[in-house]
Amino acid sequence: MNKAGIPISSFASHNDASPLFTPGTVVRDKSTGNVYKYILVEDAALALGDVVEYSDASGYEVTKDRAGGASLGRVVAGVALGTITDGYYGWIQVS
Repeated sequence: MNKAGIPISSFASHNDASPLFTPGTVVRDKSTGNVYKYILVEDAALALGDVVEYSDASGYEVTKDRAGGASLGRVVAGVALGTITDGYYGWIQVS
């Protein structure tokens, strides 16, 4: 478990229809140094390895749609850890 009480092995498995954690929550895995953020996906589903950008000023809504989508000024947010459905919540790696 990390400080937020989230099992470290579960970051890639979240595809949540409603938020299970506060959107925007950032946690650090002390054993690897990796940093993760709980986000909301907008415009298109994510797959493992998709690079995402922020889609609004909330700091937690992200998109991979950079061609006519909701990308906010090409500000990279992180990388998807697994499949997250459009309009669902999950984790991305930010560092």
